Amino acid sequence: MAIEIKAMSPDLTESFFHFFDKVAFADNPDWSGCYCCYYQLDCSNEKWNMLTKEQNRFTAEQNIRKGKVSGYLAFENNVPVAWVNVNARSSLPRLKVIDKIAFFKSHGEAASVVCFVVSFLYRGKGLARKLLRHAIADCTRKGFDSLEAYPRLGENLTPADQFHGPLQLYLSEGFDLVKEYETMAIVQRKLKG
Repeated sequence: MAIEIKAMSPDLTESFFHFFDKVAFADNPDWSGCYCCYYQLDCSNEKWNMLTKEQNRFTAEQNIRKGKVSGYLAFENNVPVAWVNVNARSSLPRLKVIDKIAFFKSHGEAASVVCFVVSFLYRGKGLARKLLRHAIADCTRKGFDSLEAYPRLGENLTPADQFHGPLQLYLSEGFDLVKEYETMAIVQRKLKG
């Protein structure tokens, strides 16, 4: 499997929407309306639940044009097959909720992994690991002090439940378990020092 990973940029807008409109949620259509906007919006869950798929798609398009959508698309034969949303923690206002419940202080300037989406045809083939390794290298190159993630915890989690990425993936890639709760963990990998 020849996979090419590309950093999100406005010139990948068509690929991004092809992935999210036709590939990403083929097996889970209930999640198809997010367009990875959830963590970029500073609003309550009530307001989020009122937003339509079309509104989120429009927001995603505007944010891509402004360079606010950050992450990596994985391609096979020029077709997008997986995505990871990685952005500066300071650019993701909904992470304030985690701050409130976790009493957690990031290490320096942090980046956050908030979403993995892998086509159901490509799951179990190591794409999430490839995307994570690419993100670690790129965040290091960009000068971030650390990379954080927030995997869900629990028995019998479905792929949809693990959209933050599985805990074991992070631990096997050098992340430390910072805090653990009943349904969520905070993991962090220092990139400097």
